[in-house]
Amino acid sequence: MKRGALALLWITGACAVGLGCSELLYRWPAARELIARSFGRGELLAIVDGRGIYDSGIGADGDVAQPIIAANLQRVSRHETISEEAIARESELIEFQFGNPKVVETELEASGLSAATLREDIAEHLRAAQWLEDQIAPELLATADECRAFYAAHPEQFAQPQRFRVSHLFLAAPQATPPEIIQAKEKAIKSLAARVSKGEDFGGLIAEFSEDEATKERGGDLGFFSAARMRPDFIGEMQKLRPGKPTAPVRLHLGFHIFQLTDARPARQIPFEEVQSEIALHLTNAKRAAAVERLRERLSVAEFVRTPL
Repeated sequence: MKRGALALLWITGACAVGLGCSELLYRWPAARELIARSFGRGELLAIVDGRGIYDSGIGADGDVAQPIIAANLQRVSRHETISEEAIARESELIEFQFGNPKVVETELEASGLSAATLREDIAEHLRAAQWLEDQIAPELLATADECRAFYAAHPEQFAQPQRFRVSHLFLAAPQATPPEIIQAKEKAIKSLAARVSKGEDFGGLIAEFSEDEATKERGGDLGFFSAARMRPDFIGEMQKLRPGKPTAPVRLHLGFHIFQLTDARPARQIPFEEVQSEIALHLTNAKRAAAVERLRERLSVAEFVRTPL
């Protein structure tokens, strides 16, 4: 009886030691790699939250950082609560993108997945997104003082140059145009200028004769522009114009123009109140980028990462 009890105790202890050794062996990176290779999963690259990341599970670029971040993000966000309505909305969006629920089913089957797997993937994605937003949101507020400080530190960004708005009648004659065609275009533009000077409707002549296809249907309107958008010779002509009076023909690098100045706005410093929302958006985006980078560093930690050879 005593010998039987001792044998049972020895067997129990041996089993316990065996299980403990198996656990230690499994957690030892070299052993896990050996096991993974035997199952065709490739080289062990990292261990995150007790789970291995193998070269069969990363992209062609060989970057192990992204799967480490993804595994950590899954770990830290697993307790986030996601409503069934949110999951349903995402599912409907996927179906809409594929155009038909049957197509989704076909694609899932082709990938060896199921609707349940897709649902869990959606829930995991939403949990991760919610966790990230909860971490980042408190850091994103751009205060009025921060906006004013940015405005004061970057006045050149809010200096609006002189701007012109012009309509034109255009006949194309770039530098490589044969001389006889240039002469014909010059004769034509002078004839049109004479008709304008006699009171014919400038917009009507533009619609009929202008060779600027992008603007002829809207009366030759070039919209507002500044020196930053146009060649110096073009801006030089604009500075000679007077509102409402079509000019004599002018030849520039692309051809002949008859211009009419419809509006001009002087250079000015844009007031803070007009750009505060734009500054706030810029600062928020900068804060978001910095917060995401800090989270990326935080989520890049692994229990084991193979050192490159």
